[in-house]
Amino acid sequence: MIIRIETENNDKHSEIDTENKLVLIYDEDESEAWKSLFLEALEYHMRKLLDPYLRLINKLVELVEEQAHTEKEKVLDKIVNGFAVRNSCGLHSTNKRNNSPG
Repeated sequence: MIIRIETENNDKHSEIDTENKLVLIYDEDESEAWKSLFLEALEYHMRKLLDPYLRLINKLVELVEEQAHTEKEKVLDKIVNGFAVRNSCGLHSTNKRNNSPG
């Protein structure tokens, strides 16, 4: 279903409401409204072509995020275990400042 909504204050020319199966056209000028409808139809069909690529990209991002999280956990474990070993061996920082005047 196509709905034409005339408004002066809308930055959008048109949009697709997929949930309600609507094409909303906001243009006041009839020729602009037809142009917007045509562009929305093109975008709708192009979306079908691009969706597989978008899903692939999202999966790749998800994989990289999982790998980064795993590596971060490994580094944190090494740091925490390093502190635990230092503390259990009595190896504390011995950085003492020399407070005598120079």
